[in-house]
Amino acid sequence: MTLTLVPYAQKVISDYLRSHSAVAALTSRVVSKRPSTTGSTWVQVTQIDGRDASSFDHLIDFAFQFDCYADPDGGLPQANLLGRTVRAALVQAFGTHDGVVISGVVITGDRPLPDPDLKDRDGNPRDRQIIDATIWMHS
Repeated sequence: MTLTLVPYAQKVISDYLRSHSAVAALTSRVVSKRPSTTGSTWVQVTQIDGRDASSFDHLIDFAFQFDCYADPDGGLPQANLLGRTVRAALVQAFGTHDGVVISGVVITGDRPLPDPDLKDRDGNPRDRQIIDATIWMHS
């Protein structure tokens, strides 16, 4: 008997964002954890949940958080632009990516929230824009 696994959603979405020209124009780093060097912009992709939306584990609704970080000098305008760009890219993600079908995207949150654990050039918390989304996928 062959098993059909749910998609590796975090990889599918991260690869999609890396390849999206508008996101790539602002950052080359779409990562699953904070990078070791934080001197430039990046997007941290965190999968929060993956619930079965179909009752037979076919269509999964994945909850994600996208932390969009400014560089040490970019401030909130840079973090906000990166966040708005990620948001726009996500709502265009419908279709097949690496054999996985994305059939729906809903933005569930969009807020600025400085990161107190990371500082800008002036010693203030680093600016970031957080985008939350639910993304429906199936293999």
